[in-house]
Amino acid sequence: MSDHKELPDEDVVVIEQRDKRTYFFIVVAGVLGLALAGLLVQA
Repeated sequence: MSDHKELPDEDVVVIEQRDKRTYFFIVVAGVLGLALAGLLVQA
């Protein structure tokens, strides 16, 4: 029974790591998007 309880905990850790990575990529994509939009507006 203890083995079955450990698996969900590991899944939760993996999900949290993915959330942090996706949030980081969203921020980077947003910054790049604003930079490109600024260049287009100036051009």
